[in-house]
Amino acid sequence: MPLPGLRRREVREAGVAGAGDVMQDGGAPAVRLRRFAGAALAPSQSMSPANTILFGGIAGILALDTLSAAAARWLKFPYKWSMVGSVAIYVAVGWFTALSSPTAQPAMAAAWVGVAESTLGWGISWALGPGKPATMKNLKSQIFVGILGGAAIAAAVGWCAGFAARRWG
Repeated sequence: MPLPGLRRREVREAGVAGAGDVMQDGGAPAVRLRRFAGAALAPSQSMSPANTILFGGIAGILALDTLSAAAARWLKFPYKWSMVGSVAIYVAVGWFTALSSPTAQPAMAAAWVGVAESTLGWGISWALGPGKPATMKNLKSQIFVGILGGAAIAAAVGWCAGFAARRWG
């Protein structure tokens, strides 16, 4: 039985299996082909545009947090101004996710970017200095509220951007 999404020509071009043993038994050629990350992968097995936007937004927000925290520490840049960049990334994720597919959910994509910022991004800024809370009292509550609040704000901004993109984009 052939692997879903693979054609004989792609298998031959990859040089993994011969024309006679193309996935007949799911044995060694099939295993080698599954591990092969080159031209043998069909477009259906690649990442969707919405996921590409989501992971790009997460990478962008973490880069923004890293650069902002470093600038705040060494250049005395006011760290609070990095929120403008965060909102711009939420808007971009919501806008482009809405345009990528009629079934894509821009609020959910932006919310995941907000979760990444309020967890990993906060950890990065904490390690570099400006993300440390003023007091360590009730730290678990501060973290919980920060994650929930960050996701809620990002989801609201992403939803608004997605609505605008579907209406006027």
